[in-house]
Amino acid sequence: MIVRIVEVAIGGSLGATARFLAMELLRRRLGSGYPFGTLFVNVAGCFVLGLVLGYASARGIGVIERHMLLVVGFLGSFTTFSTFIADADALGQRENPGAMLIYLVASVALGFGAFMLARSIGRLF
Repeated sequence: MIVRIVEVAIGGSLGATARFLAMELLRRRLGSGYPFGTLFVNVAGCFVLGLVLGYASARGIGVIERHMLLVVGFLGSFTTFSTFIADADALGQRENPGAMLIYLVASVALGFGAFMLARSIGRLF
């Protein structure tokens, strides 16, 4: 149990740091008017999770039991829907429901698409 806690803590620390760096880089390059950083980390996280789950399912591996650092720790802190919802709300509060709707649909559609693609790729390895 202690080993799993340490794995989650290390993965969580790395995931949170990677999230911060990715979001900061995109904010500096693309500005802060649209939540590109959150969109990116959610889609990237979905892609990586799809790879891991696709790989694991093709080999009959229990993902949670064997991938605490990556799945629970890193991806758990790298992606978060709470930020996703807050960013959508911020777009809506600016009286821009069109941008909010595009952001919501793009996040879900691209995330699911990345997950499905990566799961298929993961099964090939």
